[in-house]
Amino acid sequence: MKVRLIPCLTAVLVWSVSAAVAQPSERKSEPFPPDKVEPAKARAEVEGFWPVDALTEQAVKRIAFRYNLNEEQTEYTREMMNTRVKKFLDDHQDDIWPLIRDLAYYQRQGHLPDSPTAQKLAPVALNILREARDEIFRSNEEWGDVLTPDQKRVHDYDMKEMQRTFEMMNGNFEKWKTGDLAEGTIFPAAKRLVDDPPRPSKPDGAALGEHARDPQGLLLDSHFDAYVEKFIRDYQLTPPQQEAARSILREIKKRSADFRDTHHEELTAIKDELAKSDTPEKRREINERRRKVTAPLDDLFQEFKTRLDQIPDQAQKERYEAENWRSLPKATTRRAKAEKSDANAPAGDAKQAPAGPAPAGDAKQAPAGAAPGTPAPSNAQPGAAPPNPQSPPAQGKPNEAQAQPAGGQAKPTDPAKPKEQPKSGEPKKPD
Repeated sequence: MKVRLIPCLTAVLVWSVSAAVAQPSERKSEPFPPDKVEPAKARAEVEGFWPVDALTEQAVKRIAFRYNLNEEQTEYTREMMNTRVKKFLDDHQDDIWPLIRDLAYYQRQGHLPDSPTAQKLAPVALNILREARDEIFRSNEEWGDVLTPDQKRVHDYDMKEMQRTFEMMNGNFEKWKTGDLAEGTIFPAAKRLVDDPPRPSKPDGAALGEHARDPQGLLLDSHFDAYVEKFIRDYQLTPPQQEAARSILREIKKRSADFRDTHHEELTAIKDELAKSDTPEKRREINERRRKVTAPLDDLFQEFKTRLDQIPDQAQKERYEAENWRSLPKATTRRAKAEKSDANAPAGDAKQAPAGPAPAGDAKQAPAGAAPGTPAPSNAQPGAAPPNPQSPPAQGKPNEAQAQPAGGQAKPTDPAKPKEQPKSGEPKKPD
């Protein structure tokens, strides 16, 4: 089963939120920063130390290196991430920038929020996290269509790690809702693995599907089709509900096709210009023009999702939430128990992991999830660009450490309120 790579939270977004809250619990807590700001000012502050364009481009380069993408795949990935990261940030601008700004405040000060502040931040963070997760996984399923079988094996591995990370983050934010700061980190600790898949070989153009040769495929009918089929599976729709969903799909695809026919010449010219562009700055300029032209398609997709969201009943929505924030699988739970046991071992115990990041030469350090949009590991440093261990170093040799990706997504216009599940994502304790 394909899983989606990120092109959206967005990639950068999830990274930013997660890096901001990855603080050890033993550090002292302090109240909310005194100076509240408007979203625009919060964004300016955040971009002063986490510039979104730069982080997105770094994420694209990391992904291209880890998956050994060819030029067409890399351009497709860049287009997808630039478009969806920007859209997710715009759709959530009222909440996301103040949230990142305030969480970053604590990271940069080396503090945790106090319990009342954590209780205020947690609902906002949980809402953004859930929408980001859904969009990231949907986008990764679509992104998987441009990968070769060898690349998909790496992708499947990375997506399992991403799911684990999201479950842990959700569980910790649920604790914040109750004012419980005993768990002081949002990300699970980086772990050592021996089964990280080998780097795939670089494909030639003939090995790719039409998606990778046509970045405008992001706007075509396949995206609507994939969304509906996943929606049907996720909510286990009944036959009458499935027909209602596909009826909406047919209408939306017709309206999408009409729009593209009307703007065919303009979109073709932009596509040709993009293919000839040779600098990131030029591509950003062209993509910005394309976004303005295709803005009605974004609105159409929002309408599409809103109408689909009205089909499942409350029981189906609650079941979906329960299944998607379920407890960790047994293998992961056993590993978490072992990690907890190691952490409590005496100082001289050989199994105790050293504090801080793994040595630079350690090739076994696994990422928190290397697919696009995967949150950053807990050792991300405040006020600096995210580590780039999977990009080739200056000497031209691949870095041995695993990559830490960045991550985001389009926000459902009228999402159903998820059922609260306070201990979701927390590993089970031994009997």
